[in-house]
Amino acid sequence: MRNIESIYLSKLERFQNVLERGAAKQGGAVFEDILRKVQVRMSGTVAAEPAAETYAEYADPVSADKSQIDSAIEYAARITGLSPALIRAVIMTESSFRPNAVSRCGAQGLMQLMPGTARELGVRDSFDVFQNVLGGCTYLKKQIKRFGDLRLALAAYNTGPGRVASYRITDPDDPEQYEKLSKGVRGYVSKVLKYYNKYSGI
Repeated sequence: MRNIESIYLSKLERFQNVLERGAAKQGGAVFEDILRKVQVRMSGTVAAEPAAETYAEYADPVSADKSQIDSAIEYAARITGLSPALIRAVIMTESSFRPNAVSRCGAQGLMQLMPGTARELGVRDSFDVFQNVLGGCTYLKKQIKRFGDLRLALAAYNTGPGRVASYRITDPDDPEQYEKLSKGVRGYVSKVLKYYNKYSGI
């Protein structure tokens, strides 16, 4: 049975790669719709069910399709290599799992993408759950690669990579250097890490 499952997943992954190339070239909704269905099928075979308390703090549970959000998180995790627990932690901190959230400064959706950032990431609709989560995760992964430290990457996600880079923090474990970040940004990072530990079961 395990061999059959491996062959099935391998073929499904190849099909997904073809769809991704087609979506990139054509940009068509049909490609994206099929791609999402394939992703849901793949994630359904390997993804663990989130703990019930993951959603206990929804600010507006009626507005969120939890199964759709779970599928989007698992898809983005597989594409970017980020932990699903980390993605959930950022979403909880940013929007409390509200897909239609809009901040005072205009950030939108689950991962609170600014319109300009969304355009750079190829996100056409920030209120689309799959587009928003994949876009936000792609952006976060970019910051992790740039700064080499999760805390600095989260700070960059919150306040902008240019500002974080300007502080020239070479050792975030050094309190004097880390405190170059504003109190608000440090609080944001702490909040995300708190949820990250919670959703990781730590």
